[in-house]
Amino acid sequence: ADDDVNGAHVYSLDGHIRIADAYIDPLHNGTNASAGDRSWRTVLVGGLRRGGDILGSGIVPEFVSGYFALDITQPDTMVTPAPTPQDPDPLPIPDPVGDLVPSCLRLSATGEHQGSADCPTASNAPYPFPAELWSFTDQLPDPAAGSYDFLSLDEDDTAFPLDPALNLQPTPDGNDKHDLGDTWSKPVIGLIQVCTGATCDAASVPNNIEQRSVAIVGGGLDPDDPTAGGRGNWLYMIDIETGQAIYKRQLLGSMPSAPAVLDRDQDGLLDVIYAGTTAGKIYKVDLTQLTSLGTVPALTDVTIDNTRLVGSPLASGATITVQRVNDTAWDPYPIFDTGGRSIYMTPTLMLVPELDQYALAFGTGNRHTLWDRDGVEGRFFTVVDEDYTRLDLRTLPRTEVDYAAIDVDDSNTTTNHLLDRAGGNRGWVLTLEEDDRVITQAFALVSVLVFTSFQPQDVEAVDEFGDPTEVCARTGRSRIFVINATNANAFTDLDQISAASVERYLDIGDFTTAPYVDQTATKNPPPDEGAGAKNTDSTLDPVQEDLQEAIRRALMSYFPEDCRFNPTFSMTINASRSDTGFIRYATIPIAMCAIDWKGN
Repeated sequence: ADDDVNGAHVYSLDGHIRIADAYIDPLHNGTNASAGDRSWRTVLVGGLRRGGDILGSGIVPEFVSGYFALDITQPDTMVTPAPTPQDPDPLPIPDPVGDLVPSCLRLSATGEHQGSADCPTASNAPYPFPAELWSFTDQLPDPAAGSYDFLSLDEDDTAFPLDPALNLQPTPDGNDKHDLGDTWSKPVIGLIQVCTGATCDAASVPNNIEQRSVAIVGGGLDPDDPTAGGRGNWLYMIDIETGQAIYKRQLLGSMPSAPAVLDRDQDGLLDVIYAGTTAGKIYKVDLTQLTSLGTVPALTDVTIDNTRLVGSPLASGATITVQRVNDTAWDPYPIFDTGGRSIYMTPTLMLVPELDQYALAFGTGNRHTLWDRDGVEGRFFTVVDEDYTRLDLRTLPRTEVDYAAIDVDDSNTTTNHLLDRAGGNRGWVLTLEEDDRVITQAFALVSVLVFTSFQPQDVEAVDEFGDPTEVCARTGRSRIFVINATNANAFTDLDQISAASVERYLDIGDFTTAPYVDQTATKNPPPDEGAGAKNTDSTLDPVQEDLQEAIRRALMSYFPEDCRFNPTFSMTINASRSDTGFIRYATIPIAMCAIDWKGN
């Protein structure tokens, strides 16, 4: 941070990071390697978010936001210790050369860490730790000026979205803006299957079908027009091996949130992507869809000319070729529309086992500028994706009028809105107050759903007559919601000050972070054997006691009859407050079943 607190502050790295294993060749030369050169590597992928943005001064000249990847694989030799009675099946551990792990991070004469290129790969090739794999800015090297000059892609079709009935292909005509926005989106890393040659039928052996490790990201945010999204209105898949976008599709509105992904059959390959935008759309991409020929979608050549670039930087007739999956089988299609309310948080996916379908839980509201007010009521949705396909586009996207409407002060209901409503209407929408915006991704555990909303408030200075003169501070209040995912019922009276017998939320006067989970346990015996018996490493206040018992009763219907809720084990859902304190959302007891006791 800059010591000059009154000067402009430059964000350099302000985004989320994701760490996962990827199957790549870390020493590729810019093109994908053969399968024999690849191995499992641990990679870190992140974005800059508002990186380069000076407070009060706009974007740093010539700065381009982007995503980046580092190889952080443990470089030391792994050895397996000898078994002991305490650890009869030990796992491999690093065997450093010196006292540091990894050993190639040596100390200088003054005791400071210094990097080294002496961390070899499995084939003994010198390799730094960590190693930069790539930076992605959705730009291409200028073929006329060398590798240090870059051209910004501008592939918008200004007529988007196209009428699905006409089956038209996008026609890039550009909006004279760089496609990639401020890189807010947290990357999601996973495996997809693509065809890289002529034989794309999985039934043919051999074939040209490959698995690729990709980072799936949204295009980020257009800071100049967050809602309309002249920038950032794209969904990307970046090949982790090469740093090239092998998939790029236009959306309506910017996409600052991380995508939500599913591997429905648990085969290690991603099956479905959900993407929310600031225009209030939820898009779905079905990666299990084959082409019209029944084959796996292939990487094909895409010609980049001046119609796809900011300005007209290429010489007349000059082009650049890139490879992408361009088949319409993987086109995003909108399945839900909030009515223009912006989506900044990633949808949370919840399995509805009775339907073998997934529900999406997500909220709306401006997360870019917390103190902007537009007088619009916030919303929180939980809706079921009833296996919608592109064939359903005549009835899509769904809107809030299709679902059960619930006000925050409504009484509880006995209806399960995810199961009891007719097909196409499975879900509910919770109406929040004016200027309320959801500031956390929803947390879901079995039937418990937790999220936080925020309403901005100004503290005004007044003159001697009591009239406001200026805003001297900005603050606000958060509402912590702990509700049943099936119908938005309250579990108990969270706010025991009000006259309501049940309350879905608790008001606190601070901004809160996203929820996090702690597991608590103690070997102390429970104080009694009653229904409310409990004993964790924290003392519960009366509200938490009531909430834990109400959640326990609700969860009992989801478990076999031989399961018991052990009072000495629980999970606490907490959040940090802006005053550095913490707030507990809920304490959820853990069920122990007979199969667990047998160790099977």
